[in-house]
Amino acid sequence: MINAIEESKKCIKDVPVGCVIKKDGIIISSAHNQREENNDVTAHAEILAIKEAQKRFRTSRLADCEMYVTLEPCPMCAWAIIQSGIKTLYFGSYNTQYGAITRLDKLVEKYETTDFIKNDPVQFIHRGKYKEDKELYGFIASLFAYGNRKMFISKLEEIFSRSDNDISNYIKNGDFLNLKGIEYRFSKDYDIIPIFDILHGLYTHSGGLEELFKYAFTHDRGEIYDHFLEKVIDYFYSRAPKNAKQGFYHMLPNPRNCGAMKRMNMFLRWMVRKSAVDIGIWNFMKPADLYIPLDVHV
Repeated sequence: MINAIEESKKCIKDVPVGCVIKKDGIIISSAHNQREENNDVTAHAEILAIKEAQKRFRTSRLADCEMYVTLEPCPMCAWAIIQSGIKTLYFGSYNTQYGAITRLDKLVEKYETTDFIKNDPVQFIHRGKYKEDKELYGFIASLFAYGNRKMFISKLEEIFSRSDNDISNYIKNGDFLNLKGIEYRFSKDYDIIPIFDILHGLYTHSGGLEELFKYAFTHDRGEIYDHFLEKVIDYFYSRAPKNAKQGFYHMLPNPRNCGAMKRMNMFLRWMVRKSAVDIGIWNFMKPADLYIPLDVHV
């Protein structure tokens, strides 16, 4: 932190913020705030230090690196830190006006309560009695969780009622004729039913969703996080009907297209993180391994 403080003293026109990145105890990059000096709103100390380190190592991933910054990072810098894979962040003082961690603490106080569950798609997981029920309720709910909240929750209520609110036995039975006529926005019944067919095979011939995600995650260590989700999606794509339409692929988007994979990451949060809202029944990955995809229009 002393090195970061010394770096902050180099600021001329800007709020004095200094940042250093270390790996194995050695400083690999350092920078100070240059937003006003360079007329560049992205020229925060953290961003500049990350860019310098990435250039030095010729990679976007800064695994096993530590960042020391004199002031709590803003949301822009916090997301860059997450994306770069920096292992640990240390900051010298809270930024009560713009700090990302301070804001997150306030959001936790507001939303990390059981009262949040009743109007959120996570409610369906909490209806499940057994592990398979919970993960199937969660996975299916996450596929439909886009657009108007009331609309997709209503649609999920309809789908689960057709399963007699016994989703694991419904999936294992494999008879989805009563889903004919089901549609939601871009997806018709001929897009939705194949996903249920694939889940039927997954639970009939293997250990279900947890086994699929665990295999993908544990066989992808050290690689870019999205590669792990690619393996999961590839499982569904390899079993999709040859005439699968866009509605099928909209429900199961491809990480290779550089999307944020918001719904898939939300499902993982439900399964991995233990809290008043999330059930945390999967243990093959740590909550620290989760991504928080940003949604710029919410």
